[in-house]
Amino acid sequence: MCGVWVVNIETGQTVAFLQFEEAVQEIFAVQVLPGIRFPEIIDWDEKLIATSYVLPDAALVE
Repeated sequence: MCGVWVVNIETGQTVAFLQFEEAVQEIFAVQVLPGIRFPEIIDWDEKLIATSYVLPDAALVE
């Protein structure tokens, strides 16, 4: 199982998670971006964009 979980450090409860079910074996260099809800890729790098993921609007509602 590979993904990123957001955990409330005061209660220990999972607040949110992003789980990859296929093709991703590890994630590293995760950073918090305070005040940014929908970050975008600024650099138009074809190789970088080809390996990025887009979440459907329905997933963002949850």
